[in-house]
Amino acid sequence: MINKTDDYLHFSITATGRCNASCSYCHFYAKRPRQNMMYDINEYIFRYYIDLIKFIKEDIGQKKITYRLSGGEPLVMGDRVFEMSRYAYDRIGQKLNILTNGIALNDNIIEKAKKNNVGAFIVSLENPFEVAEGAANPQNIVNKIIDFNSDELQVLPGIVIVSNKMFGELEHICDYFYENLGCIPPISEKTYAFYESPTQKELEALKENVANIVEKYSEKTNLELFPYIIPEIINDGGNEYLVELDIEGNSIKETYNASYDYLMKKIKRSYPTVQCNKQCDWSEFCITRKWIWDYSTNDINAETKREDYCLLKQSLCEGYLEGMLRIENKRKE
Repeated sequence: MINKTDDYLHFSITATGRCNASCSYCHFYAKRPRQNMMYDINEYIFRYYIDLIKFIKEDIGQKKITYRLSGGEPLVMGDRVFEMSRYAYDRIGQKLNILTNGIALNDNIIEKAKKNNVGAFIVSLENPFEVAEGAANPQNIVNKIIDFNSDELQVLPGIVIVSNKMFGELEHICDYFYENLGCIPPISEKTYAFYESPTQKELEALKENVANIVEKYSEKTNLELFPYIIPEIINDGGNEYLVELDIEGNSIKETYNASYDYLMKKIKRSYPTVQCNKQCDWSEFCITRKWIWDYSTNDINAETKREDYCLLKQSLCEGYLEGMLRIENKRKE
């Protein structure tokens, strides 16, 4: 299933269950009480994961690999997070990234990161027009990205979560980030326990706003709009797979080969082949679908979510096409 030359494996190590924010839509605590997750990853588990990634890179021969620490919020771990980044670099020879909400970023953290082989901070951002309760102020985080990003250590915008009712404001959201950062962060819908089915009006707003964004920005900056829905467009060729290595150590097996086989089976379950009998203009773009679309949440069953996926994908693809056609028509004028 995995092409060792062309496909990316993105390893995400859950380093801690602790966090210094309390975002209302956080899926990490959606099915596990926050008070039960107030601990950090065991050192043995962490080192096993690093050696497993090294094995997959060197012995299995996977060419394209990234790896990161996530949480929770890794920066609440203090200096230990930099001990981990230094150890990982010494073993793998490739710098790890740190996924963060940005609240704890300061001059001291940045200097320690530079000295301890951190590749980049990937900073999650809030929708500036609908800030979730308990989340960081997006303008403060944008200012930190501007202040701290450098050639020596990248501080990059991470994903922005938007609710369905904000589909009509997507263009304005992108305008805000491009004007402040000179780029547009990845944008995604609410998922897991916080998923909501879109209305027809929201789907129409999604299509029109995506068309406007593609027309305005596709030749200026990279666009990653709704990667859970249209990865075939976003990834531009090779596949990309997120491999989650949990804090409990469930990927630890008797050998690295056994752990690798376990992860490959996990990827296959997480990215099932789309089984669809519908005939539409976008069927060739329905190859695999992340497992969340086959997962019932709250009052929305899996069948409804799969139908929603189809509607959302059509709206996004039609929006992309419309935006590209507008660009082509302008060139002909």
